[in-house]
Amino acid sequence: MKTTVAFFSLFIFSVFFISEIQAQDLCPGADTLIYTSGMTFTPDLIEIVGGTTVGWVNTGGMHNANGDISSLDGLSFNNPESFSFDLITVTDEPACIGTFLFTVFGEYNYDCSGYAHASSGMVASLIVIMPLPDNVEDHQSAENLVKIYPNPVSSLLTIENPHLSTITIYNAQGRVVVEFEGSKKESVDVSGFSSGVYTVEVDGQVQKLIVE
Repeated sequence: MKTTVAFFSLFIFSVFFISEIQAQDLCPGADTLIYTSGMTFTPDLIEIVGGTTVGWVNTGGMHNANGDISSLDGLSFNNPESFSFDLITVTDEPACIGTFLFTVFGEYNYDCSGYAHASSGMVASLIVIMPLPDNVEDHQSAENLVKIYPNPVSSLLTIENPHLSTITIYNAQGRVVVEFEGSKKESVDVSGFSSGVYTVEVDGQVQKLIVE
């Protein structure tokens, strides 16, 4: 049984690897690839840094990536930036649905607008975070790192900020919700925040924060 499982896993990995090589040719310039198959996006949740180009690859069926108007309720996704591609049908070889360069950070939701695909669960998200500035050392000592906790948080957030830098918290749409001069250890009451994903920027370091 173990041998069968291992063989099956290896087979799936090999197919995915071959598919990825093909996709790089199909979606020139893409840094990260998302695949459509059946009623799923794979992966259906990723985190990327600003300046990353995402490519969507259709491996079979009729699919697109729609980050503009939700196919479920007809309302805007309210993404930091909208993106949408035409539906394409694939029967034999994989094909590139389209590529998009993400430069505005925040949380993006999207779906496939093909018939009943979104209602069948073909929805996905990606989170764009700010890249670290070029002058930030790759290897920083532990005592110089900014720490935020607890994470997830529902009431009081603690931020340890060794360099006393400005603390900025952004919501999923990239809007500033809190900004102030920090102390070495700052407490922030987030009980009034809406639940979701936020971005905390301190001293050029960016971290994801989940408010419950």
